[in-house]
Amino acid sequence: MRYKISMPRGFGVVEAIIVAAAVVILAVILYPIFAPRHHPSMQPQCMTNQRQIAIAFSMYTQEHDETFPDASIAWTLFKNENAPVYRCPDYRGAVNGYVFNARVSKRKLSDLSYPISTTCFLTADGKSSEIPGTYANVAYDQTNIDTQRHKGSFYSSFVDGHVEMINNREIITTWLPAKSQQYTSLTCTAGVAQPVTTTHASATWAVTSGVADNVSGLPAADMLGGDVTFTKAGMYTITATGSAAVEPPTTVYEFKVK
Repeated sequence: MRYKISMPRGFGVVEAIIVAAAVVILAVILYPIFAPRHHPSMQPQCMTNQRQIAIAFSMYTQEHDETFPDASIAWTLFKNENAPVYRCPDYRGAVNGYVFNARVSKRKLSDLSYPISTTCFLTADGKSSEIPGTYANVAYDQTNIDTQRHKGSFYSSFVDGHVEMINNREIITTWLPAKSQQYTSLTCTAGVAQPVTTTHASATWAVTSGVADNVSGLPAADMLGGDVTFTKAGMYTITATGSAAVEPPTTVYEFKVK
């Protein structure tokens, strides 16, 4: 007597196609749940947020002699600092995912007229500086800009009110100083003297940002310059203001002291 032995039957072509199709369908269904939050649909929300913030700062300037707020109080002007408008969908940090441009602090709109108003940024995707003595959510240089937040790009509002996505280009053009200022930005070490000079014979020197008590050697009035020394790390702005008849009438030094 002969016996017929049955061998296990494997997957056929039809079954394999069905399984593959099921896997694809399952992946499509689950992708939105587990995909990273860098989704294009979230990006317009960030643009809308910064447009609203820019409008709020614009309203402030209209009520304060056409002058932007001091960087030290810029974000405290709003009644609710935890409002959704400060939440960037692609930001994993603190509530406020944006920064205010320190270089427009206490600046008049007339100093930032066209075409500077179209290139000087007001707010941007960013993060607070880690240098002692700096203010939260204030951009002092490019290191405070989160240039990679939206797939290698970031959103920024500008002095003229428009908002745009900046992608694959240097953002230094957005830091342009006013035509009425001779501007210099430096990084130095605490305790090391730094020269400051101006062309205005009648200039008045002042520490306009940072702790003045931490600055020694500030030139006296009517001096063309001198050597200043910073005793502590932080961000400092030293300004020499001369006659309005001289162009530019103001010399500004911004020091990042480490």
